Amino acid sequence: MWLKCLSVFSVLMPFFIGVFKYKNLINYQKQFLFFIFFSIIIELISSILGFKGINNFYLFKLFLVADLFFFLFLFKVHKVSYFSSDVIGAVIGILFSILLLVNFIFELKMNFDVFFFISIMLFLIIHSGIATINIFDKYDVLPYKSGFFWIASGRIFYYLFILFIFIYPNLVGNSFNNKIFDKAFFIINSFANIGLNLMYSRSLLCK
Repeated sequence: MWLKCLSVFSVLMPFFIGVFKYKNLINYQKQFLFFIFFSIIIELISSILGFKGINNFYLFKLFLVADLFFFLFLFKVHKVSYFSSDVIGAVIGILFSILLLVNFIFELKMNFDVFFFISIMLFLIIHSGIATINIFDKYDVLPYKSGFFWIASGRIFYYLFILFIFIYPNLVGNSFNNKIFDKAFFIINSFANIGLNLMYSRSLLCK
């Protein structure tokens, strides 16, 4: 129970840091703070629905799409990483096609939701990876002194961790009905979420 509470409330940490330091934040950090606020709203609604036993999985889909477009905008505007709409469609399409091929060869029985989650998460990891490389090339100071470095690294850390959660159920049948997997799902997601919000918090402390 304590881990769940820590995971849920960890998103408040970067938010309060951002609000407290708002006047001293750089333009991109102020924009990022609004995304943190959006994350809190999604987390709140998701927690309420989960408490009432209502399926809240569609909210995570909404969050992933919002995450994709927001960071495409943020990284592009501030010249950290650039993707045109054609490149975005091509990369996601290629990832989707590869998953279809793997599904056909190994008969993994993936459904559309799994294709969606894995494709978009892989794209987010690639996007953040390219941004991280660009940060090393762009900044004369040490990369970890850049808020963008912590944002991009946090996203890589988070999506690499939870990607396993969405791949494993298709490798082992009925894993979501497995109590051991349910516990692993909860622990992995909680620690990934806490780690992400710690890195987000650090990004708002950079100048």
